[in-house]
Amino acid sequence: MFTLFNVIIIIALFFANFIMGRLFYPIPSFIGMILTIIFYCYPLAILIPSLAVCVRRLHDIGKSGWYYLIGLIPFVGEIILFVWFCQDSQAGQNQWGANPKGYGSVTTFSQPKDDASTTISSQPDILDQIEKLAKLKESGILSEEEFTYQKKKMLEKL
Repeated sequence: MFTLFNVIIIIALFFANFIMGRLFYPIPSFIGMILTIIFYCYPLAILIPSLAVCVRRLHDIGKSGWYYLIGLIPFVGEIILFVWFCQDSQAGQNQWGANPKGYGSVTTFSQPKDDASTTISSQPDILDQIEKLAKLKESGILSEEEFTYQKKKMLEKL
């Protein structure tokens, strides 16, 4: 979302700057000068936040932030980064922390049929998992039906 909004803002500034330049071509207008200054300063203002978003995205897929320097390789580097940025996050946790989407931290919907691998050892474990499911429901990741279904499956194992 961060990148999407910034691209939209930069495109809007470009067109506004272009239109103001065409309307008042012989005489520079005050609004045109302000738009030009904003057009050139805005990318500088979002440089560090953009870098942080890119490094966070690389961490989500399990790669070091230093891999961002691959983008310095002409043509190929940008394509590699684009492909990596489009990949889904790693399930569960990696060395940079938990998955920001919450996947892999609780029992998933496609559980194996082998009861030995899905057996929950004690009641506190079930309560912890239900609390995690409730947090996922509150954050909007799980719907009410998904939450009820998972909760029912966990309580059946008691």
